[in-house]
Amino acid sequence: GEGVKRNYQIALRYYKLAGDLGHPLALINCGNMFSKGLGTGVKLTTAFNYYHLAATLDDENGCWNCGYMYYHGKGVDINYILSVFWLEKAAEMGVTNAVKLLGLIYFEGRKGVPIDYTKSFNYYEIALSEGIRESGYYLGLMHYYGYGVSVNYELAMKYFRISCNLGYDKPMFVLGKMLICGEDTEPKVNQGLRWLKTSAQMGLVDSQLLLGNLYKEGEIIEKDLHEARRWYQMAAEHGNEESNCHLQEIQDLLPK
Repeated sequence: GEGVKRNYQIALRYYKLAGDLGHPLALINCGNMFSKGLGTGVKLTTAFNYYHLAATLDDENGCWNCGYMYYHGKGVDINYILSVFWLEKAAEMGVTNAVKLLGLIYFEGRKGVPIDYTKSFNYYEIALSEGIRESGYYLGLMHYYGYGVSVNYELAMKYFRISCNLGYDKPMFVLGKMLICGEDTEPKVNQGLRWLKTSAQMGLVDSQLLLGNLYKEGEIIEKDLHEARRWYQMAAEHGNEESNCHLQEIQDLLPK
């Protein structure tokens, strides 16, 4: 829409003409327009076909979009083997989202794609170097449980901290527990509580529930039923049913 009135139909027509001449960017733009319904109705299968044409021309965005659409079954049947094929091509070209998704696929496994912690670790290390916050969490889990590497709590905590400092809530819960329980180190209860409370305020139910338990039981920190109730209420508001049972117990214990 620079210098002329925006017209998606005309833009799409010209992109198609350029795409027919084998220009990868034009093919990607056609795919984007069909996937978003710009100048046409949303047509995911048509979008996939354009992305696939671009991918066969070794376009990184075409490879990424093919891998993504095969993974999620958008415009094409889910096929994890073909998803990995195109994602790995995209990853080789430096597409960070492809690297991140490959790390998850190999960490969890998918139909036709077995778990491979070594590959997952390698992809997540690359993703972490690109600042993908979830990467540190999964690298920490692999060191914590010994998935593909030796169990190493020190390294697990290192990776969890990196992910926490990037603002990801899940490692805050794990790191908080490790610090409170003193896994491979002296207990650092106050540090652990800070991470739990940060993630709880972000809406992580696991942290809300654990904080409620800690304040209710009073074994590691000072018992405080009012504080326990506050965290349980947060968890209940997020749909956690277990917290409702705790809330009833606390109600019975508090002075009438």
